[in-house]
Amino acid sequence: MGTDISIYVEKRVNDEWVCASPKERNSCFGIVDDEPEYDLQGIEVGRNRALYKVPTGRDLTDSYDDIETVVPPRGLPVDISPEVLAVAERYGDGGFTHSWLTLRELLDFSARGYACRDGPLGEAAGLDDFIEQLRPFGTPESVRIVFWLDG
Repeated sequence: MGTDISIYVEKRVNDEWVCASPKERNSCFGIVDDEPEYDLQGIEVGRNRALYKVPTGRDLTDSYDDIETVVPPRGLPVDISPEVLAVAERYGDGGFTHSWLTLRELLDFSARGYACRDGPLGEAAGLDDFIEQLRPFGTPESVRIVFWLDG
Protein backbone atom coordinates (compact mmCIF):
# COMPACT_ATOMS: atom_id res chain seq x y z
CA MET A 1 0.00 0.00 0.00
CA GLY A 2 1.20 3.50 -0.70
CA THR A 3 0.05 7.02 -1.30
CA ASP A 4 -1.90 7.88 -4.43
CA ILE A 5 -3.21 11.15 -5.81
CA SER A 6 -6.85 11.63 -6.74
CA ILE A 7 -7.35 14.29 -9.43
CA TYR A 8 -10.73 15.42 -10.77
CA VAL A 9 -11.50 18.01 -13.42
CA GLU A 10 -14.03 20.80 -13.10
CA LYS A 11 -14.95 23.47 -15.61
CA ARG A 12 -16.63 26.83 -15.20
CA VAL A 13 -20.04 27.10 -16.81
CA ASN A 14 -22.02 30.32 -16.28
CA ASP A 15 -20.02 31.35 -13.18
CA GLU A 16 -20.39 27.90 -11.60
CA TRP A 17 -17.84 25.10 -11.36
CA VAL A 18 -19.26 21.80 -12.62
CA CYS A 19 -17.74 18.36 -12.69
CA ALA A 20 -16.08 17.57 -16.02
CA SER A 21 -14.55 14.22 -15.05
CA PRO A 22 -16.13 11.30 -16.88
CA LYS A 23 -18.46 8.98 -14.97
CA GLU A 24 -18.57 5.21 -15.08
CA ARG A 25 -21.31 2.94 -13.79
CA ASN A 26 -20.38 1.55 -10.36
CA SER A 27 -20.62 -2.25 -10.39
CA CYS A 28 -21.18 -2.24 -6.61
CA PHE A 29 -24.25 0.02 -6.78
CA GLY A 30 -27.26 -1.78 -5.34
CA ILE A 31 -25.08 -4.57 -3.95
CA VAL A 32 -23.04 -2.69 -1.33
CA ASP A 33 -24.72 -0.14 0.93
CA ASP A 34 -24.00 3.54 0.30
CA GLU A 35 -22.30 2.97 -3.05
CA PRO A 36 -23.05 5.67 -5.63
CA GLU A 37 -24.60 4.68 -8.93
CA TYR A 38 -21.70 6.23 -10.83
CA ASP A 39 -18.02 6.71 -10.00
CA LEU A 40 -16.08 9.70 -11.23
CA GLN A 41 -13.01 8.82 -13.25
CA GLY A 42 -10.06 10.91 -12.15
CA ILE A 43 -7.01 11.73 -14.21
CA GLU A 44 -4.56 8.86 -13.90
CA VAL A 45 -0.92 9.76 -13.29
CA GLY A 46 0.24 6.52 -11.69
CA ARG A 47 2.67 6.94 -8.85
CA ASN A 48 4.71 9.71 -10.40
CA ARG A 49 6.15 11.13 -7.18
CA ALA A 50 7.75 14.07 -8.98
CA LEU A 51 4.39 15.07 -10.44
CA TYR A 52 2.73 14.68 -7.00
CA LYS A 53 5.00 17.37 -5.59
CA VAL A 54 4.20 19.99 -8.24
CA PRO A 55 0.59 20.55 -7.06
CA THR A 56 0.75 19.31 -3.44
CA GLY A 57 4.14 20.38 -2.16
CA ARG A 58 4.50 16.96 -0.53
CA ASP A 59 7.73 15.09 -1.19
CA LEU A 60 6.70 11.54 -0.40
CA THR A 61 10.14 10.06 -0.95
CA ASP A 62 12.45 12.88 0.16
CA SER A 63 13.92 12.69 -3.34
CA TYR A 64 12.44 15.77 -4.93
CA ASP A 65 13.51 18.67 -2.74
CA ASP A 66 14.63 20.46 -5.90
CA ILE A 67 11.09 20.57 -7.37
CA GLU A 68 9.06 23.74 -6.88
CA THR A 69 5.36 23.72 -5.95
CA VAL A 70 2.78 25.81 -7.83
CA VAL A 71 1.13 27.11 -4.63
CA PRO A 72 0.89 25.70 -1.10
CA PRO A 73 -2.14 23.42 -0.61
CA ARG A 74 -5.25 25.52 -0.07
CA GLY A 75 -7.94 23.00 0.80
CA LEU A 76 -11.01 22.12 -1.22
CA PRO A 77 -12.49 25.06 -3.10
CA VAL A 78 -15.51 26.67 -1.47
CA ASP A 79 -17.38 26.43 -4.77
CA ILE A 80 -16.52 22.77 -5.46
CA SER A 81 -18.98 20.81 -7.59
CA PRO A 82 -21.29 18.47 -5.63
CA GLU A 83 -19.97 15.39 -7.47
CA VAL A 84 -16.32 16.04 -6.62
CA LEU A 85 -17.21 17.01 -3.06
CA ALA A 86 -19.02 13.69 -2.63
CA VAL A 87 -15.91 11.78 -3.71
CA ALA A 88 -13.70 13.82 -1.36
CA GLU A 89 -16.09 13.13 1.52
CA ARG A 90 -16.03 9.39 0.80
CA TYR A 91 -12.27 9.42 1.49
CA GLY A 92 -12.86 10.97 4.91
CA ASP A 93 -9.65 11.14 6.93
CA GLY A 94 -7.91 8.99 4.31
CA GLY A 95 -7.66 12.02 2.03
CA PHE A 96 -5.15 14.74 2.85
CA THR A 97 -3.36 17.72 1.30
CA HIS A 98 -6.55 18.80 -0.50
CA SER A 99 -6.12 21.60 -2.99
CA TRP A 100 -7.00 22.87 -6.44
CA LEU A 101 -5.31 24.61 -9.36
CA THR A 102 -6.58 26.20 -12.53
CA LEU A 103 -5.16 25.21 -15.87
CA ARG A 104 -3.92 28.83 -16.12
CA GLU A 105 -1.87 28.37 -12.93
CA LEU A 106 -0.35 25.15 -14.27
CA LEU A 107 0.48 26.76 -17.63
CA ASP A 108 2.07 29.79 -15.96
CA PHE A 109 4.08 27.53 -13.66
CA SER A 110 5.26 25.42 -16.60
CA ALA A 111 6.21 28.53 -18.59
CA ARG A 112 8.65 29.61 -15.86
CA GLY A 113 10.94 26.85 -17.07
CA TYR A 114 11.75 25.26 -13.73
CA ALA A 115 14.22 22.41 -13.77
CA CYS A 116 15.00 19.56 -11.44
CA ARG A 117 17.86 17.09 -11.23
CA ASP A 118 16.28 15.01 -14.02
CA GLY A 119 16.05 17.91 -16.48
CA PRO A 120 13.32 20.41 -17.40
CA LEU A 121 10.49 19.96 -14.90
CA GLY A 122 7.78 19.85 -17.56
CA GLU A 123 9.39 16.79 -19.10
CA ALA A 124 10.95 15.16 -16.03
CA ALA A 125 7.81 15.26 -13.87
CA GLY A 126 5.39 14.67 -16.72
CA LEU A 127 3.84 18.09 -16.21
CA ASP A 128 3.68 18.86 -19.93
CA ASP A 129 1.76 15.65 -20.67
CA PHE A 130 -0.52 16.27 -17.69
CA ILE A 131 -1.36 19.77 -18.95
CA GLU A 132 -2.16 18.38 -22.40
CA GLN A 133 -4.77 16.08 -20.81
CA LEU A 134 -6.54 19.16 -19.41
CA ARG A 135 -6.62 21.34 -22.53
CA PRO A 136 -9.64 19.61 -24.17
CA PHE A 137 -11.84 20.58 -21.23
CA GLY A 138 -11.80 24.31 -22.00
CA THR A 139 -9.87 27.54 -21.69
CA PRO A 140 -7.11 27.88 -19.10
CA GLU A 141 -9.29 30.13 -16.96
CA SER A 142 -12.32 27.81 -17.12
CA VAL A 143 -10.64 24.52 -16.18
CA ARG A 144 -9.35 23.46 -12.80
CA ILE A 145 -8.25 20.31 -11.07
CA VAL A 146 -9.33 19.42 -7.55
CA PHE A 147 -7.03 16.91 -5.92
CA TRP A 148 -5.80 15.26 -2.75
CA LEU A 149 -3.44 12.55 -1.65
CA ASP A 150 -4.85 9.34 -0.21
CA GLY A 151 -3.51 6.15 1.16
